[in-house]
Amino acid sequence: MDAEPVSQLTDEEWLRIFDEADELGISFILLAGGEPMLRRDIIEAAGKKNIYDYTITTGTGEELKLADYKGKVIMVVNTTFPQMKKADVNGGNELPLYTYLKAQKGFEGFGEHQYKALLEKMFSEADPDWDKKPDIKWNFTKFIIDREGNVAARFESTAAMAEVEACVKALL
Repeated sequence: MDAEPVSQLTDEEWLRIFDEADELGISFILLAGGEPMLRRDIIEAAGKKNIYDYTITTGTGEELKLADYKGKVIMVVNTTFPQMKKADVNGGNELPLYTYLKAQKGFEGFGEHQYKALLEKMFSEADPDWDKKPDIKWNFTKFIIDREGNVAARFESTAAMAEVEACVKALL
């Protein structure tokens, strides 16, 4: 009799395990063999506790430590503009920062927007489970980070800028 294959944990499930261990006061997790040892992103994520643990590369190739912004409200936006080095925000090659951000604030829908129905139709034709995944769906998804380094909010590209502005002002 063949055993059913065991599915792998998603990045979000791994990060949730690390977060729950941290909340319980567990300061050491031993990852031995199997999937975790094959995935560098999981090993890196195990040591990440907040946004300040991440470094990103600018469009000019310089390393930018998010710890330099400690105590400030930060907005992280995925764009096609060259402020930062081009990086994947979804999939196996996604920037670890985005793995972390999406694990903290998953996709919650497009809100009430004139293109909501069109976007939902387009994504559901490509992937029936699109709305259950935390993936970034479109350019200009915004993550708002509070002064303590917590992901306070996620706004999809369809969100009104007045809503984003109100969130940022409330955190200042």
